[in-house]
Amino acid sequence: MKKVDEIENFLYGERGILKQVDDELMKKGYEFQTLVMTNSVDDVHVKYVLNNKDATESEQEKVKSIFFEII
Repeated sequence: MKKVDEIENFLYGERGILKQVDDELMKKGYEFQTLVMTNSVDDVHVKYVLNNKDATESEQEKVKSIFFEII
């Protein structure tokens, strides 16, 4: 369970990377669901499903930009 706690804290803890991304996306007016698959802290796959905007190429680039600015 220690590994699970470590990964959860890394992603969603006080300064967790996904928590920071989620907070920034919400500030920008996005409504979304987050799908996460992880094997370790070094192997994390994330997909954002937009609920209130069409996932056009332009919107995908905006979300990617926010994500990569933070991580």
